[in-house]
Amino acid sequence: MIDTKVLREKILDLAMRGKLVPQDPNDEPASELLKRIKAEKEELIKQKKIKRDKNETEIFKGDDGLHYEKFADGTVKEIEVPYELPAGWEWAKVRNIAQAKGGKRVPKGMKLQEQVTGYPYLRVTDMKKRTILLDKLLYASEEIHEKIKNYTITSDNVYLTIAGTIGLAGTVPRQLNGALLTENALKLILFPEVNQLFLVETINAGVVQKQFATLFKQVAQPKLSIKSTNSTLVPIPPKKEQIKIVSQINRLNDQVDIIEKEQHDIQQLATQLKQKVLDVAMQGKLVPQDPNDEPASVLLEKIRAEKQRLY
Repeated sequence: MIDTKVLREKILDLAMRGKLVPQDPNDEPASELLKRIKAEKEELIKQKKIKRDKNETEIFKGDDGLHYEKFADGTVKEIEVPYELPAGWEWAKVRNIAQAKGGKRVPKGMKLQEQVTGYPYLRVTDMKKRTILLDKLLYASEEIHEKIKNYTITSDNVYLTIAGTIGLAGTVPRQLNGALLTENALKLILFPEVNQLFLVETINAGVVQKQFATLFKQVAQPKLSIKSTNSTLVPIPPKKEQIKIVSQINRLNDQVDIIEKEQHDIQQLATQLKQKVLDVAMQGKLVPQDPNDEPASVLLEKIRAEKQRLY
């Protein structure tokens, strides 16, 4: 049987290494994309819509082929990257392409309700399969909403679980646009140059998950923070290639879905076959009877005699 979980992981690994779709030398390189994001941030800072990130850095590859990180004060240090990227790709940190903001816990003494009234409150348990499951949602009253109304998430953001089930990313369905967000998750507000679904796949890929796992080993109670999330390295391809990669991942995952269904059907058939074999065997139809065999009645009589002897 094919291990489809490993197969899906391999698809993501190839995607994040630039090996899932061919590179187009005519695509604008990711370095230009990152320059535009930086310029947009500066404009938003001037307009006082966002604050300057004092910890923001820039990653570049030197003439010696090594990677370096340049800090706000001008200092530069060599860094280790997970692997080499194709031409036109760049390594960046999450903070270079998105803003991470936290959610909020329900105020002490207040409870969520199951009735479909009020405001949806998204918990980690609702965050599955790269989206929000709608079957067990809980809702916040007007009173709760008034106290934590600034901690919402939209369908344009990417969620990232930071406690409980840690490190999973996905998107919010449009019907839950503006829902309240648990304190155990972050929302990533993307800059326009980064494809939302590509970032979701990137975070769920091994290259990011391994970085998260390394962080978990350093603390007694594993939990991602905004700081550690912002410092995570992600591979950034050209904008057009991001879209192609997402499309190819979806196509291949559809094929894996078919494999999973066929394997499930085969397992069911195998179980039914085993049961049928046993059923036929118990009816004496699995092997031919030999008229010269001692009948079962004699066997039973011997068993009764042996029992009597033991008594």
